Amino acid sequence: MLPKYALGYLGSSMYYPELDADCDDAIAEFIDTTKEEGIPVDGFQLSSGYCAIETEQGIKRCVFTWNKKRFKDPKDFCPDEKRGICVSPNVKPGILLIHPKLDEMKAKGMFVKASETEEPGIGTWWGGKGMFVDFTSQETRNNWKEMLKRMSWIMVQVPYGMTTANMTAWLIKTAVALLKEKVEPLAS
Repeated sequence: MLPKYALGYLGSSMYYPELDADCDDAIAEFIDTTKEEGIPVDGFQLSSGYCAIETEQGIKRCVFTWNKKRFKDPKDFCPDEKRGICVSPNVKPGILLIHPKLDEMKAKGMFVKASETEEPGIGTWWGGKGMFVDFTSQETRNNWKEMLKRMSWIMVQVPYGMTTANMTAWLIKTAVALLKEKVEPLAS
């Protein structure tokens, strides 16, 4: 059963998280304005602009990071407690080759293997080449869950407080199950 807020109005826009600075203030103002105008808002889908950080290849979306120019203090930003809504950050199931956590994740064997080698496969991803997380591995799912927990303060109303671009229905089900700590092994 979905939580009540999942049936309400969900604000969503790439505009706010893609502003050059102070996205946190713009989103808070949007939420406050909807409430002032009598529009009940229960959630806000946070597009991936929150994790667009400066890299050696320019601004790139690196999940599990925060753009501190756009979101000055991510822990303070979370409007869940202040404004009574659920924020759902977009969490991509792949990592760019320039991602700051790439080596850590490679060392843990968290990526889908290339078809002809034991090395992680490289594919096209938003912003460049990247590796896809291997959710068929229990160890990877456990590691992914820990990474999600590190940013779970923004997902106060888990388990449905996460959205994912380009994910299959199974991956979404798995992500929700991970957050609920009820992961079932894949059928062979």
